[in-house]
Amino acid sequence: MTKYLIQGGLRKVVPEYDIISTFVKDRWRDRSVLEVLSTELKNRDEAYYHSQILAEKIKVRRGKNRKGANLVTYSGVSLLEPVFLLQNSDILERTIHRHEPPVHVGYNADGRIDIIHEDDEICVINKPSGIPCHPTANYYHNTITEILRAQSNGQMLYLCHRLDKLTSGILIMAKSSEAAAKVTKMIKERSVQKEYLARVRGNFPNTSTNSHDNIQEGGDIVVDLPTYVLRTNRSFENCMDEFKPAKTIFRRLSYRSDDDTSMVFCKPLTGRTHQIRLHLQMLGYPIVNDPVYGDRERKCDNLYKWKTLLEKGKENGHPLIDSSLIDAARLEYESIRGRKDVKRELLMNNEVCQECEGNLFYDPDPNELVLWLHALRYYATDESWRFETETPKWAKD
Repeated sequence: MTKYLIQGGLRKVVPEYDIISTFVKDRWRDRSVLEVLSTELKNRDEAYYHSQILAEKIKVRRGKNRKGANLVTYSGVSLLEPVFLLQNSDILERTIHRHEPPVHVGYNADGRIDIIHEDDEICVINKPSGIPCHPTANYYHNTITEILRAQSNGQMLYLCHRLDKLTSGILIMAKSSEAAAKVTKMIKERSVQKEYLARVRGNFPNTSTNSHDNIQEGGDIVVDLPTYVLRTNRSFENCMDEFKPAKTIFRRLSYRSDDDTSMVFCKPLTGRTHQIRLHLQMLGYPIVNDPVYGDRERKCDNLYKWKTLLEKGKENGHPLIDSSLIDAARLEYESIRGRKDVKRELLMNNEVCQECEGNLFYDPDPNELVLWLHALRYYATDESWRFETETPKWAKD
């Protein structure tokens, strides 16, 4: 059972040994184990992985049956021999001393996550800011799915949709994959309406009403601009996925002159990655404490222009793109990728684990893990169900 420590407004995972099994990826084929580990997992150097191989904490299971039967295990010096190269059906197994960054403790001092609805099929929670929804990158136990599993004595819950790590509010989870598929299908078919609150910089343009009940498109600010996903693990030429249509309705609820911020009601009609955050930045009213899109000028402006011309080129016979724009876009991309590469390093402090000699994660200020964007309400268009949270403290004037 995972052991958590609640301290200073943070949830920490007590380090433990864990076995990570990974199917060999295509790009790993015909490469040595040492080369793959030192180039793919850059948080440790080659000397460390060399010592781990000799200590038999890194193994390769090889055979035709991926389920575990008839697999031959290779470890130790044999993995360092020049003739031993990874194959497509191999399983790379690592025994690691797992460390995770702290996350926000949430709404309750004891770290318990609030459940606002539960029945035989689903469980709806009020997700706190600063916690990833599911295991990814540096996080495993410090994720919503694993925290809830520990909270419910081992019950497995399935995500029906996702919220960004920093976003709080309504998160619908299911007690079976079948129930999850049912809700996911409703969301994809846009049979579910989603409504959010955000606190933004500046005096957001006023609209016809200050109520956020039964929001309608008439009289509100509508942003109908495509969004994109930037892939920093790809080359510059292929770093941006194709634009996807995205539409969000906004309405100002209130304005505070003392700190020049507005409370804005947001209704996304599509479900793109970072859609609300991107659209608010495009309007020039970014979320106050957004660490990525908090500037009033887009950080990816040249990339966006470059990608827009590429998309138009597909329709209009590939028009010429000014070389200066290409150079500016490339510089933006390299800058963003550089920040991404050091992101894990920034999470580390100068202390070292006495057990595994790995760098430890630092304890952030809990306020750094909060974004003033909250999923207030989700409801079915046929009115068969409706879930709503309390208004967060930062949204109250």
